[in-house]
Amino acid sequence: MSVIAPVGLITVKDYNYSVRRGSRLHGPRWLMTLTVVAVIFGVFAIGLIVLLIYKSTLTMHRDDQLFLDDASSHMHDEQTELLAKLNRLIIPVRVFSIGSGVFLLVLTGIWLYQSLNAV
Repeated sequence: MSVIAPVGLITVKDYNYSVRRGSRLHGPRWLMTLTVVAVIFGVFAIGLIVLLIYKSTLTMHRDDQLFLDDASSHMHDEQTELLAKLNRLIIPVRVFSIGSGVFLLVLTGIWLYQSLNAV
């Protein structure tokens, strides 16, 4: 059973829930938005954690040494490859850091807005 309301086609259950709460902000639409933003934040946060763990495992193998002779050139090549891997991680770590920070702020903002309008 559906009721045509100014906001569009909604079910009686959704309408009763919104009326009972006293505001349209507590309906399923806001709950869905909050859930989607929370899931996106979770994806960014988990990706950031995985990247930071990977970066820390790479830096454990990093040596600050000066290679003077050709006998240790293979160690120099390994360190060069390791530094290249670490440099490739800079942009993804920044993207995931900024993304998780932005979505955390959006999630907090939606939650605060919803809480303040619940009165």
